[in-house]
Amino acid sequence: MENLSVWIFLLALFLAVYIGMAREGRLAIGGYVVQTVLVVVAYGISAMKTGDAGIWWAMVGLFVIRVVMIPGVVMRFFTKNQTNYRGSLMVMTPTFALLLYVLLAVIGIGIGMVMGTSGGLFEGISLALLLVSIGVVAVNHQAIKQIFGILSGDNAVDLLLSLTLTRVAVAADYVVFIDVAIAVYLLSMLTIRHRRHGQQNISHMNELKG
Repeated sequence: MENLSVWIFLLALFLAVYIGMAREGRLAIGGYVVQTVLVVVAYGISAMKTGDAGIWWAMVGLFVIRVVMIPGVVMRFFTKNQTNYRGSLMVMTPTFALLLYVLLAVIGIGIGMVMGTSGGLFEGISLALLLVSIGVVAVNHQAIKQIFGILSGDNAVDLLLSLTLTRVAVAADYVVFIDVAIAVYLLSMLTIRHRRHGQQNISHMNELKG
């Protein structure tokens, strides 16, 4: 079971890099969906270990809201041309972006191994996933990839929590899931409104800087 967990964490980390490097928004969405399914599996492993029914209910909410509803909301608000847009709206070249993601991953795993507990590898991969996700948001100017970079960081926190779950307050967990869904809805609406006023990406909004 532990070996399975290692592969789940590593694959989730790889998918964070994939989200950042994907040239089309729909590919970034697909990477996020697979990554979140891995979080669902991690929840399932915790539920089997602890026998807590609350974790199973949280897993159901995680799947319905984060795997089904959130990608559906994004696909609803963004046009097909926007999700299929092939471009590299980055502050650096894709090669340097990839090197940055790898560096952040190595730093995260290294910190986890040095400062973590007996499960330092898992903590390190979770931290690496969070750092890479922050890097995806910072490097990319494509709204869809920024949205799913943020969500990938949220998955990093959930993976870390899955290591220590023994009992779950189902209502509190669902509130978090719903808050994330509302945030994605608002971000999508904000992006669409900017596009309607001729703003194609954040790099075109430098005049708003103080």
